[in-house]
Amino acid sequence: MSFSLPTEKPIVLSYFQKYDNNNSSSIGLKELTQLLSDLGFKIEQKNSENNERSWRELKKKEVKAIATLIDRDCSKSICFEEFYIWWIKLSGSGFSTLTKKVKMLTAAYDSFVNFDKDKSGFLDFPEEFDQFYQAYFQDAGDATHSKEQVAKELDKDGDGKVSFQELVQILGILN
Repeated sequence: MSFSLPTEKPIVLSYFQKYDNNNSSSIGLKELTQLLSDLGFKIEQKNSENNERSWRELKKKEVKAIATLIDRDCSKSICFEEFYIWWIKLSGSGFSTLTKKVKMLTAAYDSFVNFDKDKSGFLDFPEEFDQFYQAYFQDAGDATHSKEQVAKELDKDGDGKVSFQELVQILGILN
């Protein structure tokens, strides 16, 4: 399913303002849930018994994963600039890609928040990142990637911490 969303900034701003129910200049989880529902965002399910397909609404955890992906500054709310960047990515095939990969995105989100002990929205070096590395590389017997190599690959902007967006990018979930 591929469809075109308007990408002109004033039009996208009007969509944003429509869902900014409290005029806070940001969108929270409840507002994002409504927006996704109004866009017709649903998750495909297959019945294992008869192989029939059906569609369901997003679960709260799935909306949190999407919100965390959009919220680049980890403020726990989505400002217009973050919304606009995400909206542009959705236009065209991005909507379909996100629909198909929301389960994978949610699994990555669950893992990320498990290691983000201080709930900052980042895996900080060295403590949180070391635990992440140990669980996914060292304990898995992956001697081909040193901790330093993995850190450099994940920390794309070189700020000394790993954001959820950086993790999603390196995992290729939305490619």
